[in-house]
Amino acid sequence: MFRKLLLFFISVLVTISILFTIVEQVSENVLQETLQSTSLKQLKYSLQEMEQTLKQLEVLTVLLSNDSSIKSYGNSKDFSPYLNSLLLRKIIEEKLLTQSYANIVQSNISIYWPRLDEVLSSLNHSPKKVYNKEQWSTLPKFKWFISRENGFELRYILVAPYLIVPELKSVNYTIETSLTVNFLKNVLRSVEAAGNGSSFFYNPSFEPIYADKLNESVFQKVKDLYATGRFSNGELNHQTITIDNESYLLQAVSSTSLDWSLVQYIPLDDYLKPLNLTKKISRASLIFLILIGSFMYLILYRNIKRPITYLVRKLEALGSGKYESRVHLRVNNEFDYLFDRFNDMASRIQILIEDVYEEKLRSKEAIYKQLQSQINPHFLYNCLFYIVSMAKKNPDAVTAMAQNLAYYYRFITKNNSYEIPLSEELKLITSYLSVQTLRNPNLHYHIDVEELLKQALIPPLILQPIVENSVVHGIDNKLGSGIITIKGATLEGVHYIVVEDDGYGLTPTQMQNLSSQLENKYRDNEIGCGLWNIHQRMQHRYDHTSGLTFEVSTLGGLKVTLSWKCIEGKVQD
Repeated sequence: MFRKLLLFFISVLVTISILFTIVEQVSENVLQETLQSTSLKQLKYSLQEMEQTLKQLEVLTVLLSNDSSIKSYGNSKDFSPYLNSLLLRKIIEEKLLTQSYANIVQSNISIYWPRLDEVLSSLNHSPKKVYNKEQWSTLPKFKWFISRENGFELRYILVAPYLIVPELKSVNYTIETSLTVNFLKNVLRSVEAAGNGSSFFYNPSFEPIYADKLNESVFQKVKDLYATGRFSNGELNHQTITIDNESYLLQAVSSTSLDWSLVQYIPLDDYLKPLNLTKKISRASLIFLILIGSFMYLILYRNIKRPITYLVRKLEALGSGKYESRVHLRVNNEFDYLFDRFNDMASRIQILIEDVYEEKLRSKEAIYKQLQSQINPHFLYNCLFYIVSMAKKNPDAVTAMAQNLAYYYRFITKNNSYEIPLSEELKLITSYLSVQTLRNPNLHYHIDVEELLKQALIPPLILQPIVENSVVHGIDNKLGSGIITIKGATLEGVHYIVVEDDGYGLTPTQMQNLSSQLENKYRDNEIGCGLWNIHQRMQHRYDHTSGLTFEVSTLGGLKVTLSWKCIEGKVQD
């Protein structure tokens, strides 16, 4: 449950983190898009205002070119008295001055008559300073351009009459409207007054025009972008650049009246400060949430998860048979009461299990003693029956059997134990087979048991009935037989003793029935006492995997295998 709770908590935190990241990214994108849109609109609006101003000045210049007094002044000295010429000049000067002040921006209007080589200006400039006859023909006509003659100056020249390729000798007069560079700087200040970064006018052939200050790094980046063709017709939309770990939004709009671009650069970090502050607050909130969640999980783990896990381990230990298992943990909450009840329950279960276990051991021991006491009379009966049957036929066999019987009971009486070394059992078998060879000279036997296995402790008379069955029911019932082999070894922690003969043997069906009858808790009258007693004693003494198994022997008779698990300490000292 707590693992699921932890996974749920982690999934919630991950989801919140992803949502925070998405919201932050969307907010940043929206803010940048809004900034791009508004700044570009402001940039275009300011440039449009400048274009309209220049268009108005163009219109006023054209209207002025159609003034009759200006047209007639060029010929006034040829046809009019000199006094009238001076009066006409005065009228033109007043018109120029009036129109100059009437314009929406302060401008200088100059009229030049090439034939008279005379200039009238609203600012009374010297003719030689205003016009350079050698450069005049190279200057652009009927369009605005920026000249370096008197510093940066914005100029518009109109020629009358209109000529596609005007020559100075063919021109009656020219009218020029000029603006100082302050006009462009005021345009830049109006852009910057909107609060959208800084701006400057850029033309690759000139130095940049800026209002108050210029970021040289940004200007150099603009030059590089222009050189690499990133400007499209002098315009650039939404270009983000990074200089000295600072990001700038770069935009440029081309002027239709001038061959210049109005470039604006906005430091994004300044505009994203509120959003960055929001990001920091969001991340701090997320970290705080993680800390609070971790603290709550730690409290739940300490006061609920750990006690439950500890109690489950104790329950598992109790279920696995460790009845002495007790709870010693104290958490100073309701679990202490549960732990006390568990300890009481475990104590009662331990007492009950110990009583039942002791009773079971006593019952098992009683059954084992009963089986052991059952085999002793059986062995005695067989020996006495053999003595009676051989009394007249072979007195030596009777003597040997009596000695064998006396040796066995003297050993049992002396040790008074329910287990004897396998070596003693093998001595008894050797004596028994020696006696049988006196009765049957064709009987031959071979015993091959590992020395270490001979030290293992086994119940008395555990092999003798098997060997006796091989002689009586196997070899005696088949003419020409007489071979018995006894082998013993330990493999993978299990002791094996195999008894084989070349006697009559059993069919597979008989072996299967015999194996089934051995598993019965109570002996069937159809089966002899010896084999059933051996099998039951082995299972009571060791476990259900111990006992007898039957196979067809390679010698032709029956192969009986006695097996039991190797138990540490079950060897002769």
